[in-house]
Amino acid sequence: MPVAPALELRGVSFAYRRGQPFSDPFGVTSQKVLGGEQSLAELVNLPLDGLAEQLEAWSGGTLDDPLETARKLQQVAKESFPLEEPLLTPVQHTLDLTLEHIRFLEAQMAQVEGWIAAEAQARHPEVLLLDTIPGVGLVLSAGIVAEIGDLGRFFQTPKWDKKRKRYRTKTLREVEDAVAKLAGLWWPRSDSGDFVAEDRRLAKTGNRYLRYYLVQAANGMRRHIPAYARFYGLKFREATRHKHKRALVLTARKSVGLFVGLLHRKEAYRSEEG
Repeated sequence: MPVAPALELRGVSFAYRRGQPFSDPFGVTSQKVLGGEQSLAELVNLPLDGLAEQLEAWSGGTLDDPLETARKLQQVAKESFPLEEPLLTPVQHTLDLTLEHIRFLEAQMAQVEGWIAAEAQARHPEVLLLDTIPGVGLVLSAGIVAEIGDLGRFFQTPKWDKKRKRYRTKTLREVEDAVAKLAGLWWPRSDSGDFVAEDRRLAKTGNRYLRYYLVQAANGMRRHIPAYARFYGLKFREATRHKHKRALVLTARKSVGLFVGLLHRKEAYRSEEG
């Protein structure tokens, strides 16, 4: 394996992490920069337009702003310092092996996702329905479906109607609440006598796997669905402590209604925007 002098100006990884030229430091484009045949010095000495064009080609056209990425990469080069000559080769070898291991794991992940897709296509079409939600993905969709199980079982448990003094079938909203409670995404009242706590804590009981899948799915949805981005932003601004964590959990609770609705109606996601 040829050793690229790519670490010549990278020195320590601190500047690369702090500058964040790429959202994923081990994404395809970043790997090209870290482990390519061209050194960082050669790349950043290109004209800004030329560097942006090279990064755009490596990314396959997926960069949001190639010029801004090129500027950040040039800034990383300015803030980095060269390693001593004896360290260049062993450090680059270590980096190359790390990148090779990452590519191996990515290939395995792709293979597993292929198996999940085949299984969903053959036996679990509801997974494919949830996979149509932007930002969720096949793996989280499969996890959510697996942990919720048959949605019909939530309707089978009758609900006591205090007003009519009899049992009745649960509404879709009540099933949503039941699924949220199953995942531990609910906030029990904390009160004593006449005192009612304003800062109620998340229950964190129930199925922790379902809760994990829902929270991770919500994190993707708030990045891809404007309505969820607005909801997350609102809850983030309202929170006084643990802003991201609280806003994300509340967004996950909101997402339960969408998941339950799609599974109940057996339909794919349709955007409400526009």
